Amino acid sequence: MLGLGVMILTLAIIRGFKSEIRGKVRGFSGDMVVVKNDLNGSFENSPIAANPDFVKKALASPLITKVMPFATKPGIIKAKTDIEGIVLKGVDKEYDWSAFKKNMVAGDVIDFKDTTEAKKQLLISQTIANRLGLKVGDKVFIYFVQQPLEARAFKVKGI
Repeated sequence: MLGLGVMILTLAIIRGFKSEIRGKVRGFSGDMVVVKNDLNGSFENSPIAANPDFVKKALASPLITKVMPFATKPGIIKAKTDIEGIVLKGVDKEYDWSAFKKNMVAGDVIDFKDTTEAKKQLLISQTIANRLGLKVGDKVFIYFVQQPLEARAFKVKGI
């Protein structure tokens, strides 16, 4: 039978992990995500037209600190001889990188000073890097799941 001290320590560790996971999820996707309500069942979100009035009203609330547009697109990443299914998250130059910077293990976040180069840069997770044997600076191809199939080259900017 576990002693009371061990049980309290166990609960504290579990709560700590839960808090750490919650913080990472919030950092990567935010507390609230606004998407178009439709029958789209794919990993690709349907576009919503930019609405400056909505953004202005949202930011007037003390509960909302940022509005960051994004897009998602399913794809297949190919490196050397291995492939992996992924969902790309596309962001713009206004994106808040603070959560990513805290979790970076190598490289840096995407640099939007040169928008042409920014479109060729990619951040990947440590899990994907390990599975595909990738490091910062490596070139990969991403095949976008669409008709016709489209492939684009990217350079790993950060992990």
